[in-house]
Amino acid sequence: MNKHEPDNEEAIGEKAAALLTRRDAGWSPEDAAEFALWRAADSRHEAAVRRFEATQRLLARLPESPAAAELLDEVEALCRPRRRITRIGPWLKAAGALAAAACVAFAAWTLASRPQPHSTVSFAAVAGQHRTVDLTDGSTLLLNSGSEVDVEFASTERRVNLRQGEVHFSVAKDEARPFIVAAGAVKVRAVGTAFNVKRDRAAIEVIVTEGKVRVSRDDAAATTSPTAAPLFLVAGESAVIGVLASDPLPGAGRLAPDAWREKLAWQAPRLEFSNTPLSEVVGRFNRYSRVQLEIGDPELAARPASGTFNADNAEVFVNLLLASGDVRVERISETRIILHKAR
Repeated sequence: MNKHEPDNEEAIGEKAAALLTRRDAGWSPEDAAEFALWRAADSRHEAAVRRFEATQRLLARLPESPAAAELLDEVEALCRPRRRITRIGPWLKAAGALAAAACVAFAAWTLASRPQPHSTVSFAAVAGQHRTVDLTDGSTLLLNSGSEVDVEFASTERRVNLRQGEVHFSVAKDEARPFIVAAGAVKVRAVGTAFNVKRDRAAIEVIVTEGKVRVSRDDAAATTSPTAAPLFLVAGESAVIGVLASDPLPGAGRLAPDAWREKLAWQAPRLEFSNTPLSEVVGRFNRYSRVQLEIGDPELAARPASGTFNADNAEVFVNLLLASGDVRVERISETRIILHKAR
């Protein structure tokens, strides 16, 4: 471990919490690469991240607990400042630490349970250009030329209205708030997945690139049409849905590789690097490529890389690294590659 890195559990926990806070607020590919390197550098780092993520999930569920009201009273009492303390013994210091921890939990619980105000933000990509939008929940939208969306986040759901055009959605997982894309009378529902939605005058096309989505008509159409049963699509499948409420939902279809590449080719810009640190290169590839790269040895992070590549084809870049002789590749799966320094 780097000698400047924290080497005790408390300091490691504090850094994990700080990094997760930055992640939840939204960060750049470079930040994501830094986070991945820190997690991989020490098993205690990964353990700390998992603990804090588990704590966040539990705090989000606290309002559902029947004992939440009683817990609230106890936490409020712990958070009240103490008066007339003349001596502080070891037991009182410990009690103070517990109270501080409870106050932190109470604050997180309060924020998680408090109804969030509705807010709508609109985004558009001008003709001839693409636009990437990083949402506050960690999700990412890639807008094709001429596309327009309205984004509305509430306490129970995340909703995007696709007014026109085509958008690829990379959805951050949040089981408490499903992610819903509305395109006319068609709704696409996901929790944590990636999919493409194209809307034109004649039809709405949905292509799933990762995970699973539920496609349905809106509530009004579902009550008037007997053919409005939802359609489920998994990665590699697509459907073209008519825009009329009376049009039945089709079955799932699987795209041939050539058709897949042709339909999604617009998402893959050319990436140009000139003596760019490998950590930044990996972060930029991971925004577009199905194959996700990781840096297994921290000393590789600063290795410079140059060249021009299709953003959706990380394999070409990996093969060039292999040819250089100073990088070793560990293929964990079809979609995950770890880069190591050659020994």
